Amino acid sequence: MKRFTLALILSLCGLISIVNGQDFTYTAPLTQQPGNHLELTRFYSQINNLSTQDQNFLIIKDGSNLPPGWTLSFCFGTTCFPPFVDSSEGLIPAGSFDSVLVDFIPDSAYSDGWCTMSVQPVGHPELADTIDFHVFFTSTGFAYTATIREELGTPDQLTRFHSELFNTTDQDQEFYVIKDPSLIPSAWTCSFCVGATCYPPFVDTVTVIIPANSYDSVLVDITPTSQPNDGWATMTVFPVNSPGLAESITYHVYLGAAVQENPVIPTRHDLMTAYPNPFNPDLTLAIALDRPSVVELGIYNLQGGKVADLYSGHLSAGQHQFKWQAEGMTSGIYLARIALNGQSTLQKVVLLK
Repeated sequence: MKRFTLALILSLCGLISIVNGQDFTYTAPLTQQPGNHLELTRFYSQINNLSTQDQNFLIIKDGSNLPPGWTLSFCFGTTCFPPFVDSSEGLIPAGSFDSVLVDFIPDSAYSDGWCTMSVQPVGHPELADTIDFHVFFTSTGFAYTATIREELGTPDQLTRFHSELFNTTDQDQEFYVIKDPSLIPSAWTCSFCVGATCYPPFVDTVTVIIPANSYDSVLVDITPTSQPNDGWATMTVFPVNSPGLAESITYHVYLGAAVQENPVIPTRHDLMTAYPNPFNPDLTLAIALDRPSVVELGIYNLQGGKVADLYSGHLSAGQHQFKWQAEGMTSGIYLARIALNGQSTLQKVVLLK
């Protein structure tokens, strides 16, 4: 009787563990990749059985967001299924793992394709874990992507965002990677890594070489304090010879209350409008103030050096315009910076000659 009771208790403990969703994980190192017409793009993912017992898993493929003309299939372990198969079951031994490969063959008539892979212990659909995979085309020769751009932070603990910088050309490319921490509170810290190289918080701009048809990771690290509750950092990347192709991603760390579904990022770019952009050689900066303020307005290069001091002093509420004449300056990206009321923001401007 005691043995039966002990077995029942262990069985119930195992069941509770499964119901609480602690006995498996489903992960993927990459969820977005560039595609090529009629060439296979493969994603690797992995199911980990964390239980002390063997588990059967149900793998479900959802290709409802796949464009016409594309094909989609998957493999579980060493078994690969034809495109018309949307689900399969498989056994993973206790404490072990197995792979799930997701294979796209894109048709260039459409620029993007998605699929969702769902994994669940058989009989427990409420524990399903899903990953969305995305194949995209780019005509710019590169892509900068990130799956997660917003995270709940913990005071004095690092929050890390993962992103990838792809070189989709047949030649090595050199890229600028630029960090804009102007919306990071002064007591917080923000830094980034490219590949295996991590830079200290005072470094905002680097150049890196990405080999042909390859990619490297860009990690963004934000460490918040208890106040204030939100911080944003924007990363911008572009080929060194093509500043007009710049792509940016803004990362948001929040503390305490749940994040809004569609949060408004206070970029403060509504305070300052730059036109024309790109420009040659004259740039107009229009500023709109809702109250009198002490304003500093300047132009900086990508190394952080000030190249033009446009205004410093008191301005009344209303509309104001300032001009920068960039004759004698070299073509490239510059940063217009406005500072007021203890806050500052940057806006990218491009001089093309």
